[in-house]
Amino acid sequence: MVPAAVAMNSVDFQGAPACIYDGWCHVGCPIGALANPQVTYLGESAGRGCGGPALSTVTRVLTDASARRRPASSMSIAMGEKHIQPASVVVCATWAAQNPRLLLNSATDKHPNGLANASGLVGKYIMTHFTARHDAMFDDDLEGVKGTIGGQFMSYERYSKTAHPGAFGSTLLVCGGAAKASGLTGLHNARPDLFGVKLADFMKRAVREFTRFNRGLAKSNRRSRTAVELVDGEGRVRMPLARIVHNYDDNEAALWNANFRKV
Repeated sequence: MVPAAVAMNSVDFQGAPACIYDGWCHVGCPIGALANPQVTYLGESAGRGCGGPALSTVTRVLTDASARRRPASSMSIAMGEKHIQPASVVVCATWAAQNPRLLLNSATDKHPNGLANASGLVGKYIMTHFTARHDAMFDDDLEGVKGTIGGQFMSYERYSKTAHPGAFGSTLLVCGGAAKASGLTGLHNARPDLFGVKLADFMKRAVREFTRFNRGLAKSNRRSRTAVELVDGEGRVRMPLARIVHNYDDNEAALWNANFRKV
């Protein structure tokens, strides 16, 4: 096992404090130790005069009449009002599904398939994780609410692409992740069959005695039919919705089953 790499400071660094291991990384570090863009690039850019409408969502990247990505602009909607934001550079950094959604929605007569999509590959070849895990309850206080939200330790024993006979691909074994009452690794996700009083009773015990072990964290292979597409319908910012078209093939099923056989 080796410690998992996480984006945090172990000592004070460039004005950001060291991690206190309280495990709420996914909802926002309370002291700013987590090195995410909100406390690094965003904060630095704001200090240099960059900015835009608050609580806004970018819906299009605009081009000039020549269809060149000139010192550029984007259209956003904040509090129901449209804004045009001039910029010297437009950086798409919204995540694997929203980036294609934005570029596809920026289509013009010069870019009929979407901005930067002359190849037709924007949104294609999406790769996903699939995970097998064990949940367990013990009679001791495991202090599972402490630590970082990611796995504390990872085993690369099965990381070779040919580690599983009859299946191509890598997998990781992950253990020691902090389990919170809610959120990405929430305790309530461990028992979706419980409701009301039964769920409350379970969580009162689980907050002290629950843990999990991911025995297989794997990647799907790249396939062009796995893609992000625009579909009919609009979200709250009057922007076409996106869907992810995805399925697993026979090799990925074999990779999944190989992990179950190696408990």
